[in-house]
Amino acid sequence: MNKTELIKIFAKQTNLNLKKSKEAVDVLIQIIVTALERGEEVQLSGFGKFWAKYYKGTLKNVPNTGVLSKIPPRFVPKFRPSSCLKRRFEGVFG
Repeated sequence: MNKTELIKIFAKQTNLNLKKSKEAVDVLIQIIVTALERGEEVQLSGFGKFWAKYYKGTLKNVPNTGVLSKIPPRFVPKFRPSSCLKRRFEGVFG
């Protein structure tokens, strides 16, 4: 499912038009991104937790060339599903 499909399903289930549904989805995503940029965790009960993890800069060896490459420090967004969400998928794909 991509964002457009999500918006269409959201519109159908909430009886909102596509424009309002797109705005609602965009606002939700923007709220989560802004919170992560501020270093906050976003926890959605029954779904999971979003957070940004800091990785310090390092030097890595590029296997093909043997040259050391500098990796700058950065924050990377992470997601951990809730135990409730994990339980819903037990045995589904096994």
